Amino acid sequence: MNKILSLILIFIFVAFSSSIASGNIKAKNFNPEVNPIDKLALEALLENAAQMDAEMELVSVISCETQIVSGQNYFLTLAFNVNGQVQQYKAEVYVVPWEQNATVMRFELDQEFLQKNQEENSSMDGGINYFNWYENQQKDSIFYQQKYDMVKLINQELQNRELGSNFKVVSAQTQVVSGIKYILTILVDNQEYQVEILSQIWNDVLKITSFKKVQSEEKTESALGNLRKQYRNQQQAFEKNQLIEEDNSDLPIPQKQVGAFKSINFDEEDQIIKNLVLRGIAEKLDIKQDSVKVLSASRRVVNGLLYEINFTYDGIEYTADIQVVPYKQIVNVLHLVQV
Repeated sequence: MNKILSLILIFIFVAFSSSIASGNIKAKNFNPEVNPIDKLALEALLENAAQMDAEMELVSVISCETQIVSGQNYFLTLAFNVNGQVQQYKAEVYVVPWEQNATVMRFELDQEFLQKNQEENSSMDGGINYFNWYENQQKDSIFYQQKYDMVKLINQELQNRELGSNFKVVSAQTQVVSGIKYILTILVDNQEYQVEILSQIWNDVLKITSFKKVQSEEKTESALGNLRKQYRNQQQAFEKNQLIEEDNSDLPIPQKQVGAFKSINFDEEDQIIKNLVLRGIAEKLDIKQDSVKVLSASRRVVNGLLYEINFTYDGIEYTADIQVVPYKQIVNVLHLVQV
């Protein structure tokens, strides 16, 4: 009887082990901060990566699949930053949770991705391409996300060099390097400067690498004239929506985007926008910016940003409608009256 029972138990164990070993490979949400088994796999991978190259930094886990065996197999695709360049790796990790053990079975460059990447970039690496700085961009594009940050960078650089606070982009280019290099020609007080900005998203880097004067006032006026001609046809489409400002009357304005007014906490707005709004009020009333106290504000998207501002100055309450285009550093007070 005992022999029969033992045989039955062995049969059940073998069948169970077999079913586990032949488990299907399934996509998995890799979350080492929550899942301790995922954490074991990640620690093993990072230790293996450090042995290959001490400078390797994990950028992201691109995909993860698992298979239940006598333990758990992880099949991962990962992006690592290696000396400033992002490279994709394939890895296989075997984890035995009850033993708190994880072993890297395979860790190598993703040759298919590497070949595809080389083919795509061989013709464009180092090439310089012109683009329209003022053209509407896809909201999920890298440029759309970074344009505003680049304006802030340039403003800070201008401030450090005591060159004033207003500039216009005369031309814009990009170059593929270990990241993206933006090459901008900007106009400050009728003087042209060339600014180079390096973007490396995986390192959270956006920095000015070069800032230099490039042309005389005479050449600058000529370049600006060519820019105005280049945008003439585009500008006509925006004619009805132009801001009333002489210096910008013949430059293109982004297409109109309309949204409902929304109450906001003005103190939480970006510092650049706050400065533009307060500057517009101060110039309109011929007063100092720091003498304006904002009581309430609302905002909507239309030709940039449109603000309704209630404020006090010298004990008197005012209301104003103010239009702001942050990336062009434009502010226009459309309406300002005493309440």
